[in-house]
Amino acid sequence: TGAAAALAGAGPDGAVDSVDALGGQPGPSGEPDPQRSGDCRWQLVAGGPVEDAMSAAGLDALVESVREQRPEALLVVAGVADAGAAAAPRLLLASGPGVPAGELTSRTTSQPGLAHTPDLTATLLAAAGADPSATLGQQLRVVPDRAVPAPGDDGAPEPVDPRPSPAVTDRVQDRLQDHRDVTLAAAAVPQLTGPVLTVAAVTVLVLLAGLLAADRRTAAAVAATAAQSVPAATFLASLVPWWRDGAPLSGRVGPTMLALSLVLAGLVLGQLLLAWAGPWRRHPLGPPAVVAAVTVVVLSLDVVLGSRLGLLSVLGLRPTTAGRFHGMGNAGLGILATSVLLLAGFLASRTLARAHGVAAARWAAAAVVLLLGLLAATVDGVPVWGADFGGVPPLLLATGLLAMLVLGLRPTPLRVLLLGLAAVAGAGALMVLDWARGPAARTHLGDFVQAVLDGDAAGIVRGKLEQSAGILRDYPVAWLAVLALAVLAVAVARPDSALGRPLRPLWALPALRATACALLVCWLVGWLVNDSGIAIVGVGVAVAACAVLAVRTRLPVTGGDAPGRPARG
Repeated sequence: TGAAAALAGAGPDGAVDSVDALGGQPGPSGEPDPQRSGDCRWQLVAGGPVEDAMSAAGLDALVESVREQRPEALLVVAGVADAGAAAAPRLLLASGPGVPAGELTSRTTSQPGLAHTPDLTATLLAAAGADPSATLGQQLRVVPDRAVPAPGDDGAPEPVDPRPSPAVTDRVQDRLQDHRDVTLAAAAVPQLTGPVLTVAAVTVLVLLAGLLAADRRTAAAVAATAAQSVPAATFLASLVPWWRDGAPLSGRVGPTMLALSLVLAGLVLGQLLLAWAGPWRRHPLGPPAVVAAVTVVVLSLDVVLGSRLGLLSVLGLRPTTAGRFHGMGNAGLGILATSVLLLAGFLASRTLARAHGVAAARWAAAAVVLLLGLLAATVDGVPVWGADFGGVPPLLLATGLLAMLVLGLRPTPLRVLLLGLAAVAGAGALMVLDWARGPAARTHLGDFVQAVLDGDAAGIVRGKLEQSAGILRDYPVAWLAVLALAVLAVAVARPDSALGRPLRPLWALPALRATACALLVCWLVGWLVNDSGIAIVGVGVAVAACAVLAVRTRLPVTGGDAPGRPARG
């Protein structure tokens, strides 16, 4: 009923076979009239945009009218389009026989209270007896609330007061606030990402330039460590409701940007205090290692606990674009992988330095590297956590290479090939295990295995390669990440070149050049195996540059001084 419902009820050619195909006929005024419905299985009613209290009241009346006419039907109320200045999550409600009280979700999102628009299509097709597998969505399901009634002494249910109890009311209010938070934050994040990160980058660059010009090298190291702590701060900021002024929904971002900036500044300051307050501050590797450890812990715990921080972070998953709702996105992977390799390399360096490179120390350092790499790959790749195939091969390959170099082994072609095969095998094993869980429980990892079995994998791979190439074509700024990768590769490979000389003092510390090689391999492989993998390179280079600068500014200017001696601050 209504023009929008006609669009929803049209066939593949855009034609509507009959009025009954819409589930009803328009009333005399041309407005939706559910009382004139036909005998078709589904009744599609367009409620129109909700712009003010009057239109909202009209929608309420329309929904109540539909409910009265079809009391035994499944009633779904869905907002399927954006009506404001910014894209944001919209309403989705379902009620009827067999629908318990709870939150809607789907296998697409794995987030209680969130579903993808194609999930609605898949659900309606399945309910009508059609095959929903051709759609991009998954059937909606309900995460039910805890049962409220308790059986009496005689086994019969106790009488239930029709009025909601205070506990139920509080639970509903908490849920509404949680959904409002997701709506406001999801609308704000796309508008704030560019301005917030640009302001942060400009501030850091200006500050570093001034401090280095004044030869305040320890102060510059503190500033670089602050910049390194920004990624973890963007995730932790989701714990603070900086979005609640609602300004981005009306196109105004100034107040919300100020609130987010203050929250980020406080979280960065907290990490700085941790990094520079303990005895580890005396060594150049200490503060950046602490920040790397904090970053690894924050991102890993978020993924394991359901990705709620990443869902609302300016470096997170972006639910309004429906790219990801849970797990590890490419920006998050770039942050996590880089921080893991930095932490592994710094710990290996300290282990080797303390033991003066003896064989036992090499094995201990290699064990630390491999342990951190395996833990990170597990968090990133397990379907119920990171659900990310594209992160496992670069993590395993890079940490394997770093462990090999720490042990003093040359990376011959055969050894590198074996490492690559092991990395692919590890990622493939996770995909097969996910596929074995069955269609109802699989993530996109298992779906890809099924696509391989069905002969459809080539199209998926081709689409990902086209998307990766399209980013370089459509976003010229992405070439800066490619340029940075090439410059760093030359600097690491040729320490005596003009590009390599600024980094050469770093190589006096054990395992740091090996760490740089591992980072380059991780970024390159991550770029090649992910559809928007250039984000891994860009974010990873930025994080590593901050850590490297924090170390480099505290090393001696001349080669005659002992490594690790604090520079002038």
